Amino acid sequence: SSIGYAATAAMASRSAAVPTHCVPWKLFRSSSLPVDASSRKLQPRELCRALTDSIDMLGARTVEAENNLDETPCDGAACAEEVQTYLQAVLRSLDAARKETASAPVVSPTLQEAQEIVLLLLAADLPARLVMCIGAFDFEARKDAMRLFRLILTMGPLLGTESQAVEYVQNHPRILPLLLEGASQPEVFSHCENMLRSCTTYPQLVADFHERSVGSRLIELAHDKCFDISSEAFSSLRELLLAQKAVTATYLQTHSEDFFVQYNTLLQASDYVTQRQALRLLGEVLLDRTFMQVMVAYVGSEQFLQIHMNLLRDPSKAIVLEAFHVFKIFVANPHKPQRVQRILCRNRDRLVQRLEALGAERESDKSLGQDLRTVIGVLQTLVPPEASAAAPNPSQERAAAAATVTA
Repeated sequence: SSIGYAATAAMASRSAAVPTHCVPWKLFRSSSLPVDASSRKLQPRELCRALTDSIDMLGARTVEAENNLDETPCDGAACAEEVQTYLQAVLRSLDAARKETASAPVVSPTLQEAQEIVLLLLAADLPARLVMCIGAFDFEARKDAMRLFRLILTMGPLLGTESQAVEYVQNHPRILPLLLEGASQPEVFSHCENMLRSCTTYPQLVADFHERSVGSRLIELAHDKCFDISSEAFSSLRELLLAQKAVTATYLQTHSEDFFVQYNTLLQASDYVTQRQALRLLGEVLLDRTFMQVMVAYVGSEQFLQIHMNLLRDPSKAIVLEAFHVFKIFVANPHKPQRVQRILCRNRDRLVQRLEALGAERESDKSLGQDLRTVIGVLQTLVPPEASAAAPNPSQERAAAAATVTA
């Protein structure tokens, strides 16, 4: 069976831009480092060296096993056990600093030790090592590796290491491609997606991810036939879009059409869950005030309007409801482009009929009922743009001005 996502040997060769050196097993065994991390408390430099060396040894063992070579540098199970031992030792140090700071936010030896460990691990290229070798870890070690990666990133503000963490991820040539590659692999997708989401702690990384088309790749993964891979991709896409709203809004203002043309393929997917998750996330974005200019650009597209009008005819009542929460923004826009207004006028009767049917199905939902009445009122006062240009309709202007949308 395959050991992890994309054989470790292949990943190791692809990471040549940031070389990692495997320590020969005999040299590692004869070094001054104790094999049993519990025999004494290792100093930060010793602990970091022990962890990185044990990961390199496991990587070397995996390469040999996958190539069916007779001579191997160490026993695979022993290598994996040592990796987990040192992972847990590092995690204990970082957890101690986090808990101590939560109760008494002052500089302490524990905090200083945690800071030193994080800086040493970044200097040793440990986050990339973890991603490259995570497929070779056992289940518990994968969880520990994922948590360590996340702590290295998210504890930056606490330890004063945020600039180093950001610089590391931004300048590393392989770490982002490795995370995205792992996000499509059944064995490690959840771990890689979790590590990817930890990067959204920093606005600089979110901006960098947008420029490197991470959103586009996550949309592709959201189409995956595997439900779990698709759901994790949606979670990461949501974090990418909403964790740093101002950064995302700035990006979408200049890339709106390209992004939403691809995003809207999710709305037209044949899978019910994909459609519903995509509609819900789209509504979260467009109805957030931070994305006001993005919303205006979106509802100015007749192509996008037609997509949502078609969704109002979906046999699923849940899809229709989610689609309405976006469709109402098109109608409530007081400055509709002529093409959008023309489409709404041409389809007014069918739209009103469909919205009235939706209201009848959900009579107990008072908030929805108010929104439906408002949207129907605006639709009924609409006139074709040619007629409105010749003779402005005061009732239409009043209806549009009074239209409000709620999440």
